Amino acid sequence: MPVNFFQVGTDPADDVWRWLIERIDAIREAKVTRIHRHVESADNLIANADVAKTREARTAIAETMRKSAQRFRELPPIIRTAASNLVKEVKSTHQSSVAASVNRHGDWPHFNAAHILGQGVRRDVNLRTKDIFIRIDEAISSLNDEYGHLVDVAQFLENLREDIEEWRQELLSRVALAGRMLYAPHLLGHATALWQACNNRYGGGAGYRIDVSQQFEDHFDTDPNALETATKVENQVKVLWEQLVIDLLVDESSFDEE
Repeated sequence: MPVNFFQVGTDPADDVWRWLIERIDAIREAKVTRIHRHVESADNLIANADVAKTREARTAIAETMRKSAQRFRELPPIIRTAASNLVKEVKSTHQSSVAASVNRHGDWPHFNAAHILGQGVRRDVNLRTKDIFIRIDEAISSLNDEYGHLVDVAQFLENLREDIEEWRQELLSRVALAGRMLYAPHLLGHATALWQACNNRYGGGAGYRIDVSQQFEDHFDTDPNALETATKVENQVKVLWEQLVIDLLVDESSFDEE
């Protein structure tokens, strides 16, 4: 993902605006290219004399994607809990930032606990779905090997592959947001004992971050409200997985025959 480092005090403002406009233009160009492919695909379909093979390919695509959706509708189990990401970040963050966050019940810009938990959800979902997206891509490659000589079919498969990557990115963004939004109320309203214990530990000598990370781990492993929140997050992840990937995979690979 493109990144621009902009020094507000010294760099000309025009530079960052020019860079942002270039990025917007690049996005537009990619979308325009896809639109042209869709138009060309439609024209090729109209002009294609081998209608029977095209219909066979479309049927095979729809059936393959339907089977993939059915096979992968149920997500694999959690690999890495969201809390494990928070525990890891505590160990690698300066203790002053950890303490400042503790004093504000996790709501501190330089160490926002809800955001870190949300990123933990994102990383877990990425791990759980990585092999699934690889297998779906392999299925598309197999279809392309068999029907890629049909120009309109090859273009459709290329568009489908790009769509799936967009769905994946949207899924990861949405699960991170869901994790952050669902964990925030717990941290602010139901984790008083956790914050008090962490506050009591501050100033008690070496090992502050290790002890705080252990307190976080124990809290998210045993606290009833924390466990309930984790369940809510997982349920939302499953809903988003079906809505943003599985259902779209079936819908976008289906052809309505007239």
